[in-house]
Amino acid sequence: MIAAPRELTWELTNDLESWPRLFSEYAAVQILDREGDKVTFRLTMHPDENGTVWSWISEREADRGSWTVNARRVETGPLRAHEHPAGSTRRCPAVRRCAGCRTSR
Repeated sequence: MIAAPRELTWELTNDLESWPRLFSEYAAVQILDREGDKVTFRLTMHPDENGTVWSWISEREADRGSWTVNARRVETGPLRAHEHPAGSTRRCPAVRRCAGCRTSR
């Protein structure tokens, strides 16, 4: 649970340009297209231990009326599918620690 008003949390987490300040794993966000509540953007991570910079293109469409966001990767980038503790299969960065499953690549 987040100890903040819903509206503030919504504004902060949906302000894509602030993600590099909000999430330490991201180095940059580049907005490629914005059409209403739908945003296409490139997300870039900080260099890994080998100096490789991982990047991919995603699309998000926020619906404030239902407090939901539909998101998908347009360009998948370097991801690997694996099981998470809850039993769902996810694709996570291939060379990073996965926050959902706490496993290292």
